[in-house]
Amino acid sequence: MQRAKYQIFNTLSLKIIVLVTMTLDHIGAFLQHYSSSLDPNVVFAGDIFRIFGRIAFPLVALLFAEAMRHTHDKEHYMSRLGLMTVMVLAFEIGIYYGANTSLMDTGNIFITLLCSASFIYFYESKGAKQFLALIPFAVIILSFISDIYLRAGIEPFYPSYLKAQFSLYGFILCIGFYFAYHFSDQRVMNLTGRNDLASLRSEPYYRSFTNILWIALLTLVTIIFWLISYIDVKADMYNNAVQSYAMLAVIPIFLYNGEKGYQKKIIQYGCYLYYPLHLLILFLAFYLSMGLPHIGW
Repeated sequence: MQRAKYQIFNTLSLKIIVLVTMTLDHIGAFLQHYSSSLDPNVVFAGDIFRIFGRIAFPLVALLFAEAMRHTHDKEHYMSRLGLMTVMVLAFEIGIYYGANTSLMDTGNIFITLLCSASFIYFYESKGAKQFLALIPFAVIILSFISDIYLRAGIEPFYPSYLKAQFSLYGFILCIGFYFAYHFSDQRVMNLTGRNDLASLRSEPYYRSFTNILWIALLTLVTIIFWLISYIDVKADMYNNAVQSYAMLAVIPIFLYNGEKGYQKKIIQYGCYLYYPLHLLILFLAFYLSMGLPHIGW
């Protein structure tokens, strides 16, 4: 595949960025929830960690779109997401009932990815099966309404451990990044007058055009949710004062070249397992050293 010289990040590079920024984000979240007993400088450090942590999710949505586009077996990919959903869910339920606290008030990111994958799978199916796409969409809407309740100070009717993290915001990014490829296909063919799509997809301008579409979508969605929160502070479901820093992700997106990079099963499964393992390690480290707060992000 040809690529522009500035496109230096492959899929593996983005995964590394996700792992690093996600870890910083969660460290910052723990620090914030211990803020009453910490030095103000540590609290400030927590805020900085969370700002850089906002880079993670847009790149997760990008990697999700790439996986759904390139996999030869969407059902197998969905089964992996389902397994991770159950693992994180079991961990969260154990903390919720065992330690009487919630580790992730904002929900489970793998529920978001599984709902997005299921929506795409059923939407692209034929016949009556398409209507099954309403099921994962309903989970997203329930999570979104629960976010509204939580922000308004009303006890949510939907358990936090069953919520899709980032709810509607995350769903729009995942679905939008995936279908951006369809728009790129049609637009580039129209602009070039060519219909040899396989060849066009290897051209540098195809990659650049898709990256720009992703950047435009991320910018538009971030601005819309920021404007909603600006109009009414109770509608700020995602803490947009911090979440707006997700726009920092436009830099690695712009530099993305669409290549896989070094690929081994151990890396693939290691990335999946890192999520619950690093949460467990952070939880134990803070709990053993500082006690048990009400934790969530």
